[in-house]
Amino acid sequence: MKKNVLLVEDDPALRMVVREVLKGDFNIDEADNGIDGIEKGVRNEADLIILDYHLPKQDGLEVIEAVKKANPSV
Repeated sequence: MKKNVLLVEDDPALRMVVREVLKGDFNIDEADNGIDGIEKGVRNEADLIILDYHLPKQDGLEVIEAVKKANPSV
C-alpha cells in the first residue's frame, strides 16, 4: 500500500518535479498556499508533509503548527 504525501509548494515547476519523482511510490496530494495546505493537512491523513517555508497566505511554520495541533500523529 502506498503512503500518502502532502506536498505544499507555491512554485508550480518545483511542485511538478517533486510529484514526478514521488508519484510511482506515493499517493500525492498538493496545495499551492498555506491555507490550502492547512485544510488538506487537517482533513487528510498524510504520512509525510513536504512543505515550502515561504508560502502565500501562511508560511510553512504556521502550516505545520496548525496541522500538528489538529492531527498530532502527523
